[in-house]
Amino acid sequence: MRGYLFGYPISHSLSPFVYGALFADKNISLDYSSLEIKNINEARKALHELIDEGERFFLNVTSPLKEAMFDLLCDSQNGFKKAVIEENAIQAGGVNVLSFKDGILSACNTDGAGAAFALERKIGSLSGKKALICGTGPCARSIANAFAEKGASVAFVSINPEQTQSKLRFLSVGYKDAYRKAQSVDIIVNATVLGMNKDDESPLLPEAFVNAKAALEAVYASGTTAFEKAAQSAKVDAVVSGVEMLVAQAIAACHAIGAYEGVLDMENDTNVFDEVLDKINR
Repeated sequence: MRGYLFGYPISHSLSPFVYGALFADKNISLDYSSLEIKNINEARKALHELIDEGERFFLNVTSPLKEAMFDLLCDSQNGFKKAVIEENAIQAGGVNVLSFKDGILSACNTDGAGAAFALERKIGSLSGKKALICGTGPCARSIANAFAEKGASVAFVSINPEQTQSKLRFLSVGYKDAYRKAQSVDIIVNATVLGMNKDDESPLLPEAFVNAKAALEAVYASGTTAFEKAAQSAKVDAVVSGVEMLVAQAIAACHAIGAYEGVLDMENDTNVFDEVLDKINR
């Protein structure tokens, strides 16, 4: 099978290694290429070229293209009338996985499923838990929807809560109110872009994590992020790294494109999750 990564910057990306390991686990041949795609016009052109070749492929979409790719697929004027967009992508307003097979282009979002899986490995069921999610983009919305499906209550932290509230299914608070809100939650998530650069600060300071039982980082670009360090300094019991998030959502993507059977499942996917993490950390 052929696979591609669209996004920019992607020189740091672990996706080629992760998908190579996941496909090797199922003895599936994979030809994976990373393509630096800086804007949606470049993405549109590249996607049309891949489809015109007529061969089966899948595509991982990362920053800054998730929301723009979703809009592209929804616009019938762009030539993707046969695109099948899964409900998880519609609710998130962004896609991170596309697949093309037998003339049909499908799109979904696996960020939420991956985040829920990685977190439940460490703290058990999310049912009844309270989560505070920094960010309101497609990744944040995907995570919020997945947590809600698991029975958790969710709130967002937004730079402009008044402007973003109408677009969100859940409560949105500003960063000034986030510290008060954080005192009553079990889980804090960073789904902003902060952490992609090594000098980025955490969206929240350590005092926000005092009562949290878990923290999840959705960014993995620069090793241990300031968000992870803030959670660790506050002695949060369970800290899920951006790499763990990446591997979990990649396994969910393998299920979505048909490389793995069924859906992401704790019983069946924990071993491969641990094996790939071990390979990354060697």
